[in-house]
Amino acid sequence: MSWPALPPAQKSLARSIGEPAFTDAVEFEDGKLMLGKHESLRGISWNSVLERVPLPELKGLASNARLIAWVNWTCIDRMSEILERFLTLAAAGLTGPKRVAFFDLADPAKRSQAALQGVLELIGAYHSQFEVVLGMNLAEARKIAQALGLPAPSEEAPSALECAAAARLPRHRSRDDPPKLHSHRFEPDSVRAPAFLADTAPARRSYG
Repeated sequence: MSWPALPPAQKSLARSIGEPAFTDAVEFEDGKLMLGKHESLRGISWNSVLERVPLPELKGLASNARLIAWVNWTCIDRMSEILERFLTLAAAGLTGPKRVAFFDLADPAKRSQAALQGVLELIGAYHSQFEVVLGMNLAEARKIAQALGLPAPSEEAPSALECAAAARLPRHRSRDDPPKLHSHRFEPDSVRAPAFLADTAPARRSYG
């Protein structure tokens, strides 16, 4: 968000691990170009995270959280390292109900198939301590299916769910804890806050 200092209004709400990255979207009638400016992400690693947020503080944040979201794996070269270290060091010893771990890899076409297979393995390992949600659009689902050696899913829900089931890597789950799969085509009036946020402030919606 900003480094070394956050804007005053954000100091009590966030921790920052570096300067933000930007993407310029150039849209046309038949498509769009996404022009990424991601230089600030190159230096992000587990060690750089700990320099900004020491491990005891990170453990405290994880303990107090109900949802932990991991985004933009595609553009952060060492995100897999961060995911592995967080699980084994920061999340070790968490007690109470399982927290939700949400993953949005972003477009995996920019990364190698071996790297994608590796992060899917890591996401599978999170099942031991978290309720895992993997968000993906159809194009991303097709890349994930390719990495897992599955047929490319179609736009039909059952096909997409088969891909999701494999992406959750059942070998990390017990027979008593089967995958919970959901597929939904979002319409503006259908957006609602998830159940675990039901006791928080109402979700704000803005559609331009």
